[in-house]
Amino acid sequence: MDYELLVLDLDGTLLNSEPILTPGVRASILGTRKSGLKVTLATGRMFPAMVRYIEELGIDEPVIALNGAWSQKLGEKYPLFKESMDPQISNNIVQIASKYDVSLGVIEGDRAFMKNLLPIPQKAFSSWIANMLPLKSDSQLDPCEILIAGEDSMINEIYQEIYLSYSNEIAIFKFPSIRYAPMWYLELRGKSCSKGTALKSLAEHLRIDPAKTFVIGDYYNDIPMFEVAGYSVALGNAPEDVKIKAHYVSPFTNDQDAVSQIIREFF
Repeated sequence: MDYELLVLDLDGTLLNSEPILTPGVRASILGTRKSGLKVTLATGRMFPAMVRYIEELGIDEPVIALNGAWSQKLGEKYPLFKESMDPQISNNIVQIASKYDVSLGVIEGDRAFMKNLLPIPQKAFSSWIANMLPLKSDSQLDPCEILIAGEDSMINEIYQEIYLSYSNEIAIFKFPSIRYAPMWYLELRGKSCSKGTALKSLAEHLRIDPAKTFVIGDYYNDIPMFEVAGYSVALGNAPEDVKIKAHYVSPFTNDQDAVSQIIREFF
């Protein structure tokens, strides 16, 4: 099949462990764009934290940020689409998390309100989150996502409390940090929000059949895209549970320019 849209995850896929966009990967993507293939990014990062890569790769399509909660085209003032959390639920979650010694980020899409930003979470958040402001009691919030980071036992206690109250109303994800172990994350967003639903909306906007989209990723948050795309590829560094969901698994990792290998093989 002739694919029309190439969708790339960022951290762990397009970027190596540094995290850096290598010259080889950059050249491969620029080459595909010259051939007429549309290219975009889909990541858990905020949109402002993606801008340098959008510019470096010359991407002129809307990109997917915050794991599907936000999509925006560089140069446009407003997002193409966004999914906000219920404000009362988000306020209640902030109150729950504030009882623990964890770092908290309430993310609106283009800015983030932070509380108790501890040294290691601050280092971890620095690549994902931009435009950080202090979270105050009178902050007026319209969050797309809430991100909590801390020691695993605290994250588990917060998870249990939130799950019991709101599992039917919001999406809740608990996962370990890859680069900053033993720290754990808790990520909360709208119930229907995922990279997969965002890819469907983006394909509709671009008037592209989802069957003509080609997705490359490496982690659990990429699986919803694998389920939507016409063809999906997991990198060699992906967990086994992710690999079995993809059509193809690259023998190479993000530290071996896997994206370049995939582009050479398929395009």
